Amino acid sequence: MVEWLNQLSSSWLSYFSIMTIQNTAFLSGIFVLMYLFRNQSARFLRFLALLGLVKLLIPPVLFPGSAERIAVAFSPIINALPAVSPAEGATSGVATVSLAFSSGLFILWCLGSIGLGIAISKQW
Repeated sequence: MVEWLNQLSSSWLSYFSIMTIQNTAFLSGIFVLMYLFRNQSARFLRFLALLGLVKLLIPPVLFPGSAERIAVAFSPIINALPAVSPAEGATSGVATVSLAFSSGLFILWCLGSIGLGIAISKQW
């Protein structure tokens, strides 16, 4: 189970970092355009801001070459948990398996998302 969590969190970290870099670059461009056109009408500035929001809502699959990266990144989710027979662990005595750093980040991110969801649902 820990090994599966390590694989899943490694895939999540690569996907999450790609999306963070992609969205940061795009939104930085939107902010620069909004600054350059700050004297334009409010309607035009709202359009630019809406363009940035729509980009955040579009799944990364719609961008060229990203479908393959996402399929590779989420292969641990698609595959079932690996079956471990009791004989494998019995020969070595005590097996030492530790969580990877990306697993810790993934668990913190999940807990934060759940906490934020609970906080929003209480206010709603």
